[in-house]
Amino acid sequence: MPEIATKALKQHLTSAGAAGAAFAPVYLLHGDEYLYKKALGEVLDALLPPEERSMRCTTLAGSDANLQQALNELNTYSLLPGRKVVVISETRVFYSQKNKGALLDKARTAAEGGRLKAAATPFLAYLNLVGWQLEDVAAAGPAAVELQAEWGAERAGSLNKLVDYCRTKGLGPDTGAGGADLLAAALEKGFPRDHHLVLTTDMIDKRRKLYKGLKAGGVVVDCGVPKGARYADKQAQEQLLREHAQAILKPTAKTLAPRVFEHICEITGFDLRTFTQNLEKLAAYVGDRPQISLDDARKVLARTRTDPIFELTNALFQRDADGALFFLRSMLKQEM
Repeated sequence: MPEIATKALKQHLTSAGAAGAAFAPVYLLHGDEYLYKKALGEVLDALLPPEERSMRCTTLAGSDANLQQALNELNTYSLLPGRKVVVISETRVFYSQKNKGALLDKARTAAEGGRLKAAATPFLAYLNLVGWQLEDVAAAGPAAVELQAEWGAERAGSLNKLVDYCRTKGLGPDTGAGGADLLAAALEKGFPRDHHLVLTTDMIDKRRKLYKGLKAGGVVVDCGVPKGARYADKQAQEQLLREHAQAILKPTAKTLAPRVFEHICEITGFDLRTFTQNLEKLAAYVGDRPQISLDDARKVLARTRTDPIFELTNALFQRDADGALFFLRSMLKQEM
């Protein structure tokens, strides 16, 4: 079956419904968290009416223990006729060594922002991939020294807070033992008719056999967005945000005055969740007025991103010419 982009999901679901509910037995939604959660809502809307979900839909977090429970649930026939859906959110079975750096970056960004709960999941997944336990990095030793070097010595405070948070909450890295094999075997065997599995995850390794097997027997929805600092990546991010802004504002019949879009991007960065919240906040603030002004945005919105001067100097330090030019242009635009 196909791998499709987020934009094509609605058309796929409409076509599947029109073809006599020819929905895939498995859906994998991966990429940007905001986008894959939005896609999850679309998939559930197509598979089950909201009033039936309490009886026919089970949602579990993505640990190995829950994976076994989810598969047991899928293979159990319900006393009630009709469709059954099991969602495994934020599964980690698609991670590989290739994802180590991205997981640590994600954990560091969340921890630096004080979001320790959000930082814990990618951090523990990183520990699992490198073969460390929490005790290995909590005490002075080679693992702690290596992790601090990877994290950044100047940011050691956020790392220590994250480790303490995980210890206090009794959290530890998922062993990952057998999770991928367990899912691969279940996919090969198949599920009962009208029983559907939906998986969400932030990152995957497309080279893995599990991914290829799921793509062959299900539908993969790519909710990814370029996250790099290259000029082309930034252009792609800006285009997505413009399309997203139009989709949010269209039902409100409101428009943005010149420079408002650039101002919102400059203070929030590429964060779809915050970007959405800011637009909704502005739309509510202006009331009956049809246009959101730059003054409205300056009054209502708080800065939630790193100052572009730091992004510029960071790009220069990394010898990223495309990124440096992008941030320089962005800063010049704000001064015009």
